[in-house]
Amino acid sequence: MYHSFNIFSVKQALKYSIVCIQLCLYVAITSTMPGCKPKERKTAPIPPLPQSNANTYQVHLQALTDAIDDYPNTADFYYKRAYLYVGNKQWKLALEDMNEAISLDASNGKYFLLRARLYQQLQQAQLAYADVEKAEKLQVQTPEFYTLLGEMYTIRQQYDKATAALNKSLEKHPYNGETFYWKGAVAAGTGDTTNALRFFKASAQYLPGKADTYDQLATIYYNRRDTLTAKHYVLQGLQIDPAFASLHYKAGNIYRFTHRADSAKFYYQKAIQLNPSLYLASYQLGAIYLEERNYQQAISIFEKLRPYEDKLKNLSYLIGICYERQGNKQEAMAQYALALQADSSNTKALKQYKSIKWTMENPVPVHKPLVIERLEPLPQITPTIKPNQEQPQ
Repeated sequence: MYHSFNIFSVKQALKYSIVCIQLCLYVAITSTMPGCKPKERKTAPIPPLPQSNANTYQVHLQALTDAIDDYPNTADFYYKRAYLYVGNKQWKLALEDMNEAISLDASNGKYFLLRARLYQQLQQAQLAYADVEKAEKLQVQTPEFYTLLGEMYTIRQQYDKATAALNKSLEKHPYNGETFYWKGAVAAGTGDTTNALRFFKASAQYLPGKADTYDQLATIYYNRRDTLTAKHYVLQGLQIDPAFASLHYKAGNIYRFTHRADSAKFYYQKAIQLNPSLYLASYQLGAIYLEERNYQQAISIFEKLRPYEDKLKNLSYLIGICYERQGNKQEAMAQYALALQADSSNTKALKQYKSIKWTMENPVPVHKPLVIERLEPLPQITPTIKPNQEQPQ
C-alpha cells in the first residue's frame, strides 16, 4: 500500500535539517560566549577557537532567519540567532531574540542565563540579577552560571560571595578564562595586586581574545610605574581590539609619564574619538597644551569638560591659569572664584585670586619720566668801558 506525502513538508524538513547541521558546525567552530560553549575537557587547557569570518556569519544568520520565518514558534531558533548576534557584539538584537525565546518557552534555564548576560552587557544590573535567579530556580548550575553570578557580586563589591561563586565555576571548569578574569577583578578590588596579576595572566592564557584582561594588566603595571611592561600589555590589547578606548587612554598616560608629549596627544585624541565621554583623556590632553603654553587650545578643551566639573574639581583653576598667563586678569579671577565654589579648600586658587585682587586694588604708581628742558645758552655780554676810566695797565 502506498502512502501519499506532502512534497512541501519534505522540503521544509530538509531545510530544517540543513539549518541544524550548519548551526552545529558553527557552534563547534565559532563559540565565543562563555555561557554557550560546549563542554571542554578538564585535563588540559583548551586552545583558542578559530574566529568566523563575515561571510560565515552572514550565511548562518540567513539560515537562522529563514528557519524562524518557517517555524516562528520555535524558541530555540531565536536562542541560537541571539547567540549568533552575541558573537558579533550586536547586544540589542540578541536581547530582542531572547525576549521572544522566553515568551515562547519560559521553562528553559539557559534562555534566562543568556538574557542575564545580555542585560549585564547593557549595564542593566537589576534585570540581569533577576534573570540569574530565575536560571538558578530552573536548576542551571553550569560553570558559566557561577561565573556570571561571581561577576555580579564583584561589581557590587561583595567579594566573599563573588569568590565562592567563582570557585564553584572553577571546580566544574578549571580552564575558564572568563572566571579567572573575575578572580583577578576580586583580587584587584581588595588591593591584592600580586594575585590579581596571577589571575589576569591565567585569563589571558585561557581566553586570549579578551581585551579587558590586557587593560587590567596594563593598569596594574602602570600604577607600579613599570611603564615598559604596561606598554607591552597595552599594545597587545590594541592588537585584539583597536577600538578599545581605555587602552588608548592608558597609552597616552604611559607616553606622558615618559615625557613623549606628541605620542601622548595622539593616543588621547584617539581615545576621545572612540569614546567622547572618556573625560579624563580630554583633561590630560588639555593639561599637555597648558604645559606647552598653547593656552587658547587648552581653554577650548577644558571648557568642553564643564559637564564633568563635579569630578574635576581643579578644572576652573586650570582655566584661570590659562587666562592669567594670557594677561586676562578679570576672567582669571572669575575662574578662580568658580574653583573656590567647587572646592573651598583649593589653596592654589585662593592664592591666585588674592594675588590678582591685591594687584588690581593696589596698582603700582606710574612714574612719568623726568623731562629735562633744553637750556638756552646765556648771552655773552662784553663789558663796556666808560670814558675817562683808566685803562688797566
